[in-house]
Amino acid sequence: FPGRAPIRLLTRFEYNNAVRDLLGDDSEPANAFPSEELGNGFGNGMVELLARPDQWQTVVDDPWGVAATAVEEMLRYDTPSQLFERTATQDVEVAGVTVGEGQKIAALLGSANRDPDVFTDPDRFDVRRDPNPHIAFGAGIHFCLGAPLARLEMQQSLPMLAERFPELRPAGEAVPRGTFVLRGWESV
Repeated sequence: FPGRAPIRLLTRFEYNNAVRDLLGDDSEPANAFPSEELGNGFGNGMVELLARPDQWQTVVDDPWGVAATAVEEMLRYDTPSQLFERTATQDVEVAGVTVGEGQKIAALLGSANRDPDVFTDPDRFDVRRDPNPHIAFGAGIHFCLGAPLARLEMQQSLPMLAERFPELRPAGEAVPRGTFVLRGWESV
């Protein structure tokens, strides 16, 4: 197709890693850890929801009606994968800066998801935020293959949790894991 990058087949190694990632098999590490990211995405979002009783009440009042926008906000507000590192395969100019072939750059997803040029009131957690063009799952050729499944699981889990436990509250102070790249909680 004119103007589109050529499609290439996955190598056997890439295919095997994609299957392991999608199935949550951590027997051999790959570049991403979807099962951990899914758990962190939901956990991070629940910590934010429960810290804002008005937002949790919005979910409780209409759990299936706000599930989709609430999940997107959970993923945007405290992105489980804060950054990805990439290596330039050729010299390229990004925002007026030349990145040489072989040089590494870091895509700061957490920062991008709080960009005031993209999001109105980006530091506010809003379960009804729409549109919500976050990049918690990456973008372009590096977009997470498991994103539709992660969204589906979260969009089913959140309303079921709200229906079953409408009075849910934190048991105490949330304890962060102390990691930077994969953000999550040791206990909630």
